[in-house]
Amino acid sequence: DRSNGRLEHGDANVARTQHTPLWLYGVGEVLTCSREQALLLCENQLNRKNIEVVKYFEKIGLVRADNSQILQVYINIILNAIDSMKDHGVLSVTVKEEEKEINYSVVTFTDNGKGIEEEDLDSIFRPFFTSKNEGFGLGLAICKKLIDEHEGYIRVDSRPNIYTSFMIYLPCKVA
Repeated sequence: DRSNGRLEHGDANVARTQHTPLWLYGVGEVLTCSREQALLLCENQLNRKNIEVVKYFEKIGLVRADNSQILQVYINIILNAIDSMKDHGVLSVTVKEEEKEINYSVVTFTDNGKGIEEEDLDSIFRPFFTSKNEGFGLGLAICKKLIDEHEGYIRVDSRPNIYTSFMIYLPCKVA
């Protein structure tokens, strides 16, 4: 039980979000602004570990999004990446468009940290799951819920002691 007496499993509604209207943004606005805000908010932690941030951004379509919710997703993923890396790590952030039946804007965060064990990959988005000694295991559960509410999805690819990539897919919208 990761709750340490402060949260009960029945209180998983902490990960519930209120329904907020989504606004149509040029992906450059919401994804770049949120990405840069998240990196700025995490700057002290990045600097403390001498983590290099590498950014690549393609100009892509429109997304319907709540900027503050996307910012929360980015912060959670960046903080997890920082936690997983030793000094002098590299965090790569890319934004591109992927064409499928629906076009998606894809934001990928890749770190060269400790990675995620294969047996944990199916559990990381479950509330209260954590492999850390600290925290409640709600960060990635909240990320998944917020991205689901944006009609998107989130994937993870990881190799222990090599890298972890989180790919966030948000559908591009026609204005």
